[in-house]
Amino acid sequence: MTINNAGAEEYKNLIDIIFQKMKLPLLATKLYRWFVHSNIDETIHNDVIIPMGKIIRDNNYEILPGLRALLASEHFYDECIIGTMVKIQLILF
Repeated sequence: MTINNAGAEEYKNLIDIIFQKMKLPLLATKLYRWFVHSNIDETIHNDVIIPMGKIIRDNNYEILPGLRALLASEHFYDECIIGTMVKIQLILF
């Protein structure tokens, strides 16, 4: 793959290529593990990780909309999940 010369805007082309090649479920999985829990089963992968990756992709690869969806989800506040990871220091909303 080559990046055409775009002068000062060339870095944007590189970023676009990186995100096109990146597997979004991997990014969503890392976010889930950081903010929620390290154990991810098939149900969580299908019901939380995949939709969060789609939200990130649909929002032009902005991470914040996907993270907002995760932190506002019923899953995030499930009794089995609450208290497993306490890392949020900033309000993202």
